Amino acid sequence: MGDEFKVQIIDARNPNSVHKELIFMADSKLIKQLRADFTFAPAVLITKAP
Repeated sequence: MGDEFKVQIIDARNPNSVHKELIFMADSKLIKQLRADFTFAPAVLITKAP
């Protein structure tokens, strides 16, 4: 896992250049929330037969 996450905003009218770049650290509120939103408990991934 990385400690730094970059989000680049690119304008569709000028796709070859970055309009704005945002840098988030791994312990930032946004990154923690994204990880929580896309993390599934093991029980969710296991299918149980009836």
